[in-house]
Amino acid sequence: MSDRRGQPRFEIVGRLRGSVASLDQLPLINLSAGGALIEAPWPLATDSVHSIRLKSGAAAQDVMVRVKHVKPTWRGGEGQRYLVGLEFLSPGNVPNDNSAS
Repeated sequence: MSDRRGQPRFEIVGRLRGSVASLDQLPLINLSAGGALIEAPWPLATDSVHSIRLKSGAAAQDVMVRVKHVKPTWRGGEGQRYLVGLEFLSPGNVPNDNSAS
């Protein structure tokens, strides 16, 4: 059987880290001073750290979060989904109702 790859592949010795950025907008289920619950079409790894952008009207804030839990759920026409619990790692930077507009 021949190798059908058009480009050479290189073996990785040791660990090589990478990252994936997604620009998908995900539904925000609920929000508190310490974290948020979102719904995602894919599971996120527990204890992984991500940067998310919270937007309200014209205001936007980037916040670092840690995934605390992931719960599979099912939505009729959309199939398998995941409820993802996020902990804010920089809660002092999270916009709140008392923020000046």
